[in-house]
Amino acid sequence: MDLSTPLSAIMTTDLIIVRPSDLLKVAADAFRKNNIHHLPVVDETGKLVGILSKSDFLRVGSAWKAFQQNKGHIVEDDYYHEKITIGKVMTKEVVKLTANDTISIAMGVFKENLFHSIPIVEKDLLVGLVTTYDLLKFAFRENGLD
Repeated sequence: MDLSTPLSAIMTTDLIIVRPSDLLKVAADAFRKNNIHHLPVVDETGKLVGILSKSDFLRVGSAWKAFQQNKGHIVEDDYYHEKITIGKVMTKEVVKLTANDTISIAMGVFKENLFHSIPIVEKDLLVGLVTTYDLLKFAFRENGLD
């Protein structure tokens, strides 16, 4: 695998995005319908302002239900989807790379952190997303194993 390959060669550009003001219901629908694990969060101008992972989304649901049950309430599984906005639970401090950064750089970021996606930006505008899955696909394709 050529580690000097730019991320533009492997990044996903056909992204499903959400806004901070969207309710978690929007994220629930996106995760369920598209079999994805990361939702970039952008403002009205397309500027990246955060990311919501499926793990974070599920963790919020577990915490919400536990909190409500401790208060003696019985809560439907998706009740909180209608009450909480994505902006309240998204990760705001996001590591970003550019399309010209290399696979080697992305691999280093993944190795040093516990997340599995990196937004690709140009002048703070979201242009793509690279995931550990993208790296695996590239490695297998490069080695004729796809």
